[in-house]
Amino acid sequence: ALILLIALVPMPVQAASSPRTTTVCRNTALYQSKNVKSKTLRTIHRGDTVKLISQSGSWAKLQVGKQTGYAKKDNVYLNPIRSGQVRMETMLKKQGKSGGANYQRMKVGKKVKVLGNHGRDWLTVWVDGKVGYALRKKVHVNGAKTVYLTFDDGPSSLTPSILKVLRQKNVKASFFVVGTQLNSSSNRTYLKQIHRDGHEIALHSETHNYSKIYASTSAYMNDLTKVRNRVRSLTGVSSKMVRFPGGSNNANRGHGAAIRKELRRQGYQYADWTVDTEDWRGRSASALYSAAVTPAKKQAMPIILMHDMGKNHSMVNALPRIIDALYNAGYQFDTISNRGSWPHFA
Repeated sequence: ALILLIALVPMPVQAASSPRTTTVCRNTALYQSKNVKSKTLRTIHRGDTVKLISQSGSWAKLQVGKQTGYAKKDNVYLNPIRSGQVRMETMLKKQGKSGGANYQRMKVGKKVKVLGNHGRDWLTVWVDGKVGYALRKKVHVNGAKTVYLTFDDGPSSLTPSILKVLRQKNVKASFFVVGTQLNSSSNRTYLKQIHRDGHEIALHSETHNYSKIYASTSAYMNDLTKVRNRVRSLTGVSSKMVRFPGGSNNANRGHGAAIRKELRRQGYQYADWTVDTEDWRGRSASALYSAAVTPAKKQAMPIILMHDMGKNHSMVNALPRIIDALYNAGYQFDTISNRGSWPHFA
């Protein structure tokens, strides 16, 4: 009786909570039942849109038009499809490798559907009815794990070295700049290069003098207006993204609540951080790597705080390894305003 009972227990079926749209990754038959010898209802082609109803064993139950049938799971993309857009002009390739044939050129802003990863460097994407491959670093995937690299207190003599690494890695970052740093003609040049390279220029303060800027709401806003005007005159950027010197809790010196209220009233956003490398302490490159990567990997959208200061060479030495480690862990990189929500200490 026990043997009979076990024989009658059905195989588990992994059901989708509701049919969801996916696509076919290679030409295949849609069968009437989970048997390749059963009737073929139709042929479905690579790139065709289908509805995934459920999965069982090696089979996927699909709805194709008005027909419902079965196809081998290996022929269907099973992961949820994510939307995305091209962030740097690139080619839609027929194979996920450099060289080889192309489908089409994709311009910046082109909308794509991301079907999954293809090795370390490529994404499988669905564009204009075609399934092909695009370089991961050139496509922003909505909802994917994303790192936000931020650099405070610049520009400085270190800025060109930071920009060189970011350029080599095809990564965009955010620079929270200090107005008095722009008294230097070389730093003004570096600020313009930050802008030309496509990074975000955000506002830190004009003076970085805590006792002055946090003395009152008007003192803070006057300081902020000065650095904003400097940035705008040099780059044309009218930033509304702010980071308080020392963090938003440091601004809470009797006037913090009023300052934050006035910032919001004037349409500003402010961002603290979720990972502090403490690179200003003069730590080694190895220590900075661990301070950045270990906590960042525990978060879906880490904001990493670093400093653009002339003597901070250990940070520049650690930066390529930090980017590679997070990239290999499945993260993409973006600028702070694109995060959409920001941590606040106060």
